[in-house]
Amino acid sequence: APHIEQALGGQQVTFESHAQVGGKDWHYQSNYIPELAADGRVLGFYAMTFDITARKNAELRQAADEERLRTITDNLPALIAYLDHEGRYRFCNKTHEHWFDQSVASWLGKSYWQVLDSSFAEAQAPHVEAALRGARVDTELTLCNGDSERMVRASYLPHRTADGSVQGVYLLMNDITNLKTVQAQLSQLARFDMLTGLANRREFHDRLETTIVRSQRLGGSHALMFLDIDHFKRINDSAGHAAGDAVLCEIAVRLQASVRSTDTVARLAGDEFVLILDGLGSAEESQFIARKIIAAMEKPVVFCAAPIAVTVSIGIAFDGDCALESEELLSLADGALYEAKAAGRNTWRFADARGGARRREPVRQANAA
Repeated sequence: APHIEQALGGQQVTFESHAQVGGKDWHYQSNYIPELAADGRVLGFYAMTFDITARKNAELRQAADEERLRTITDNLPALIAYLDHEGRYRFCNKTHEHWFDQSVASWLGKSYWQVLDSSFAEAQAPHVEAALRGARVDTELTLCNGDSERMVRASYLPHRTADGSVQGVYLLMNDITNLKTVQAQLSQLARFDMLTGLANRREFHDRLETTIVRSQRLGGSHALMFLDIDHFKRINDSAGHAAGDAVLCEIAVRLQASVRSTDTVARLAGDEFVLILDGLGSAEESQFIARKIIAAMEKPVVFCAAPIAVTVSIGIAFDGDCALESEELLSLADGALYEAKAAGRNTWRFADARGGARRREPVRQANAA
């Protein structure tokens, strides 16, 4: 009735209707077109009705499929989006609201340059452009949103049409921040001593190999120090293993304070420490550091208000331009350490790889260790 009234009022009307015939749903599209007299009076109207059941059912199926897809994508923890060939968002799932605290509607039709933090947009740009050229890109990125950061694993998939042209980019991102944190923790456990926080044996060997290779390629000198705490067993036996651990931790702190940030201090096992001194200008620099370490141990370590006197013995192997392999350098430093112990401890001995020369430091009178 309302559509007839409009048609008789001189308006062309198009509308859809639904009916059940024979127990089946039918959909129609009707068109009412007024017939006008010469003076403009409405004489009547023509009615044309088309059966659009097939089209309507297809639209309903598509709408249902889209709703199912939206429900699935909105409940996935991943970020899912579609960018057109100009980098504008045409689809965003609900996860965008959780990650960015912005409504999905506010993103649609806008370029990723307009809605993302500038640093993240710059990091993402080459991958979007590569996908628009037809390449799939899988990468890891740091997503910045104000003061917060996420580590994400991102995939950029080109959307190709039947003729092979690229119309846009499908984007999938997964938050791997927790995974990266766990990986870092595992790496820390695998490469660093749990008690002192120093590099462990594995990390030390890798850094030593790196130092040797760099010296062989670029030139320069480096030295290796072996260091033992004198009579460490007595500390454990007399004061307990907790005191021994406190001594190890304090020694680690003093060793790191005695060298440069570019040097490596590692704990191999027990009371055995090793230092890699890289980029030395002369052999005297390594000996200066040895004196500095000996002096740093003069102050007793305090545990439970009780002072514990500590001294160390040091063996130094200096590699000027001999390009010794790691095992040779370790053997040279180990030999120098045994000489320092044989000399009465609380001292250092120096071995120069260029001639096997040994230099000695007078033995200090140690406090009761």
